Amino acid sequence: MTTSARQIATTPEGKVSYTDTGSGEIRILLHSLLTDRSAFDGVSGLLGGRVIGMDLPGFGATEAVGPDIDGYARLVGAFIETLDRDPEEITVIGNGLGAFVALGTAIQHGTTFHKLVLVGCGVGFPEPAKAAFENMSGLVESGGMEAVIPVALRRIFTVDYLEAHPDVADERADVLRRTDPEAFITACKALYRLDYRDMAPSIGNPTLIVVGDEDQATPPTLAEELHDLIPTSSLVRMPGVAHAPHLQAPDDFADVIRPFLEGR
Repeated sequence: MTTSARQIATTPEGKVSYTDTGSGEIRILLHSLLTDRSAFDGVSGLLGGRVIGMDLPGFGATEAVGPDIDGYARLVGAFIETLDRDPEEITVIGNGLGAFVALGTAIQHGTTFHKLVLVGCGVGFPEPAKAAFENMSGLVESGGMEAVIPVALRRIFTVDYLEAHPDVADERADVLRRTDPEAFITACKALYRLDYRDMAPSIGNPTLIVVGDEDQATPPTLAEELHDLIPTSSLVRMPGVAHAPHLQAPDDFADVIRPFLEGR
């Protein structure tokens, strides 16, 4: 799918940069910490409807916020309100950081949209997993974005996929090089502090949780905990993929979420 030129929306919480293609029911796409909105380009044309790829705070031309995920979610909620559409026509789809932001948006602004798709998500990280965010932010603080690329690629994809698709690895490495180091570090710290365990049960949006069986960043155990806490959720595990199934297996990913998007 050919993406549109970047647009800017002004909200009470700050400016948002995004792309907007297609027509019909709205799918708002929120990228992960390790990618950018282009990570959804391979599936955007398979989802139907009007697809809006939003740059998260500090990425693209979207204003930085912080210091926690709640701040990111407030900006997304404010952006949704600028669309002035029936909430029944809006689905929010997030991956990784974007999924945690989508989760926070549902907690804060769940009545402004209908469906929720969380890809590689949870309600928080156990103490051992938090070390990964300390490690990545430390690498960037000492060596810039170049220093975190090997670690990031192994979290986005399976090892076998990286070996078989060096061109994709190179493309994603270039995206990471263009990422603002300060935005990356801020997001790492926000994810480290995140804890939505007490609030997730309040979510009433129909929710689809998707996780790759080989996701090392947000492993299936986190998705299962999230599923147990959101009463309106269903869970799908995708075999053979890691943290970004829409990048690693776009056709399979679209097949998984399209029935949920099209259902009533």
